[in-house]
Amino acid sequence: MKKNHKLILAFIIFIGFLIRIFNLSSLPLILNRDEAALAYNGLLISQSAKDEFAKSWPLTLESFGDYKLPGYPYTLAILFKILPINDFTVRLPSVLAGTLLIFISYFLARNFKFSIKQSLFFSFLIALGPIFIFYSRIAFEANVALTLFVISITLLTLPKSNLKTDLWAGVITFIAILFYNTPLLLLPFIILALIISRGIKKPQNWLPVASLLTFIFIIMFMGLAGISSQKSGITIFSDETIWTESVTHYNSYTGISQKILGNKIVFYITKIWPRFFESFSMHFLVTGGGTHPWHNLPTHAHLYYTTYFLGLVGLLLLIFKSMRDKKHLFILLILISSLAPSVITVDSPHATRSLLFIYLLTFTGLYSLTIIRKKYFKKILSLLVLLVILESSRYMYLYFGKYPATQPSSLKIGYPELINEVNKNHSDKNIAVIDEAGFQYILTAWYLKIPSDEFFSTIIKQLPDRIGFKYGQQLSNYHFIAHPDDRDEAETVLVEWIDNRWQVRQF
Repeated sequence: MKKNHKLILAFIIFIGFLIRIFNLSSLPLILNRDEAALAYNGLLISQSAKDEFAKSWPLTLESFGDYKLPGYPYTLAILFKILPINDFTVRLPSVLAGTLLIFISYFLARNFKFSIKQSLFFSFLIALGPIFIFYSRIAFEANVALTLFVISITLLTLPKSNLKTDLWAGVITFIAILFYNTPLLLLPFIILALIISRGIKKPQNWLPVASLLTFIFIIMFMGLAGISSQKSGITIFSDETIWTESVTHYNSYTGISQKILGNKIVFYITKIWPRFFESFSMHFLVTGGGTHPWHNLPTHAHLYYTTYFLGLVGLLLLIFKSMRDKKHLFILLILISSLAPSVITVDSPHATRSLLFIYLLTFTGLYSLTIIRKKYFKKILSLLVLLVILESSRYMYLYFGKYPATQPSSLKIGYPELINEVNKNHSDKNIAVIDEAGFQYILTAWYLKIPSDEFFSTIIKQLPDRIGFKYGQQLSNYHFIAHPDDRDEAETVLVEWIDNRWQVRQF
């Protein structure tokens, strides 16, 4: 790699880092409930070695009844020992992971014999890609897991892979699973793709690493059985509405056709197939995004038009190349299988569960560059760079200019400032907080930095709801209620969200 190319890569990484870290503590303006859960559980672990359910050194952390893996909270527990305990530090691991992804993307492209300029272009796309910017600025465990998983894939696809690099790939895959469950779900597909790409008839090339990855899968699947069971509750296989539809589907057939066409396998294929193709749609990837308000800007989805069309054309070329080269077949198989966690989710397409898919679709855009004639390559590449810069400039304006005033109402902006003011002025009073969703207790604990001993001695959780979620009912002198009428007479201060802002009433 020539010196000027190293400088270009360093510049791309630097720009990507600046975009990810600029105004990090105040944009988004508040931690969402999942970020707050990671943050406060990390704080509890750093102070007491226990999570919010008082489990010592837990492998899985229960929060609201939704289990979280230990990677991110334990990372925060370490960071809180050396850095300020604030929102910036909470989001910092995601920023660093997102920046590292820009760097490692260059080497992944080089593994597949793309030129230096093409590989730099890929890093450029990752540095400025909407979803990679958006996810790097929020404490998403999936974002850290994506980077670790890509490092593992990069090691597995080295031109001269060996037992040492394969071993490191296994270790990094193991760490990725500790951050997010998608790598665990995709591991069987990775193993299969690895065997096929390295040659089924050459077990010496794949048996050691396949055995290692299989061992990791079995150990982690068994160790995380509880979280796997809980996560199954958000899939189409556990959804009551879809289950009712499956019964109707079965009853719509009679005789032999009922067994052939009415069975559940056929039914769920009819549910999964549309979700699969919708994941490739322009609406999901470019213009609209998914149904979750925390996964993208309200006016922009996950990719630029340029990246999207390059990816689709590149995907067609990848299909043809994979017929002749098993290494390209590896990427194709991983790209297709990477949608598995998303297409079985109730609210599919789902950006967080599709991170690896969107990353690999961006990667396939490089195949589009291979059909450009050499004499036109520089001009077309320059044009593509210009288009991405123009599109990213608009995205930066939307994110840093418009987004502060258009953030999702579900975040309920202003709570940190208000709850600290209330705590300062009414610390000797019983306070009721209107909390219809049931998650405000964790935000209260985090933004007041309630010490672990006070938390454990005062926290009262509600009984689990029908899907097993346990919401906060009481914490210190704060009582979390669903309606103002639920306020006890002794609670002389009421905090509630009215007309899109937090308000305080005294009695």
